Amino acid sequence: MQKHDTMVYQWQVQGDAEGLSLTEFHGHTAKPDDGSLGTLVFYKKHQDSQESGSLTAAFAGDHGWYFENDTDKDISIQLTAAGWYESVKEIPVPR
Repeated sequence: MQKHDTMVYQWQVQGDAEGLSLTEFHGHTAKPDDGSLGTLVFYKKHQDSQESGSLTAAFAGDHGWYFENDTDKDISIQLTAAGWYESVKEIPVPR
């Protein structure tokens, strides 16, 4: 998202959400060439199985969610978003 872009969103766990131990909504800038970390902001951390709201980006960068599943069962998450953003990407993290 670019600075001041806005999106509205809603996501919900499909099926058994019991294994969802952490949900993190965050944003970060690209890492600067000098090797520093850049800006990282946590908007919300919780253990809910659904969320809806809006975000107006305070800075240009990646804004999105991290979902942690502490079980060996697969979960599905349905995300609906509208607004001004370049793309939606799923980035799986190996277990």
